[in-house]
Amino acid sequence: MEIYIEYVVIDNMAINSLLLWSAALTARIKVKWWKIMLAAAVGTGLACVMPFIAVSSLLLAGIKILIAPLLTFLAYSPVNVKKLVWSTLIFTAYTFVLGGIILAFIYMGVNMTLEKAAVYYSSSIPIGAYLTGLAAFGFLIFKLNEFIKSEKRLRQNIKKTVFTIDGKEITADGFIDSGNTLFADELPVCFVSNKKLITQLKNEIASATVNGEKIISGEYMTVAGSSAFYGIQKEIQVGEKIEKAVLTVSKAETSRYDIILNAVFMEENYENN
Repeated sequence: MEIYIEYVVIDNMAINSLLLWSAALTARIKVKWWKIMLAAAVGTGLACVMPFIAVSSLLLAGIKILIAPLLTFLAYSPVNVKKLVWSTLIFTAYTFVLGGIILAFIYMGVNMTLEKAAVYYSSSIPIGAYLTGLAAFGFLIFKLNEFIKSEKRLRQNIKKTVFTIDGKEITADGFIDSGNTLFADELPVCFVSNKKLITQLKNEIASATVNGEKIISGEYMTVAGSSAFYGIQKEIQVGEKIEKAVLTVSKAETSRYDIILNAVFMEENYENN
């Protein structure tokens, strides 16, 4: 078996750089490319040297464990200890994920043997397996970080919300929707989206209708077209802010939050008022 050093260098530089960049992206660490390349080069140098280190297997394993925090320190410093530990854990996890993906593509494409739980470089392993694995890993990381960004934005707009239904005080998770600028009778409109609360609000609206109390109605546009709503006036408290608003029923139920709040509840809108 022949091992070409240039293959080892190129492979390790590419993989180390991708892993370090991916971990930084997930941990929300701003990095400079030259630091990424420096850390990747150190990792590559260690990968080339380690096969020639004559030490016990236990010590060798310990050295390998220390490589991850060394590389993340070189790539991300200066950074606080908490972020460094978090990014190191992510880097280590991504190392196993990427290795698994590449192995999967290798096994799908070629027949090979495992010796002492290590996959060795050889001409029988096509470069396409590595490139496909790297591409798949890159796509996975991109989608994962898009999901994390989306969830972070969602959590930032979920606030503790207090209102009443049928005279009972409800404490709920309210999602401030910047796209909800709907008004009726000069009042902002909010939509109850929790299944249980929807039933309670429908009952209160029905009782109010029977008793001749004021029902506020209107229309709004959705992707499916125009939709009518019927609601009642309520005081809604979001954090320290209290607004009179129209409380109505959402057409779509969700368990992620209980009420879709109007954009007037956004902090910048309060600051501008």
